[in-house]
Amino acid sequence: MSTDTNPQLRSSVDSGARGPLVTSCRAAECAYNHDGECRAGTVSIGDDRGPYCDTFRSGDAQSAHDPPSRVTACRMTQCVHWDGERCAAGGIEIGYEWGVECLTFEAA
Repeated sequence: MSTDTNPQLRSSVDSGARGPLVTSCRAAECAYNHDGECRAGTVSIGDDRGPYCDTFRSGDAQSAHDPPSRVTACRMTQCVHWDGERCAAGGIEIGYEWGVECLTFEAA
């Protein structure tokens, strides 16, 4: 999906500022999970179904040496952590509620 055609995504893409760290990930079967830490590099959260982790990929760990991940795109504008441009949470946790999702999400 192009960020040019989706204003919600365009406004939430990290444009130089660093997004919040993924402080923990409980999705043990994700290819980016290494001992409870997300190593995808950048993480995208949310769609019209809810605050799901769009970066989740099932498989064996592949990115054990990447730096800790940050949320660089979030589409959950109805979250209390949304500051009008991006996620402003101090850090997020990924785990299970209805799927692999942002557990830091809190409806505004």
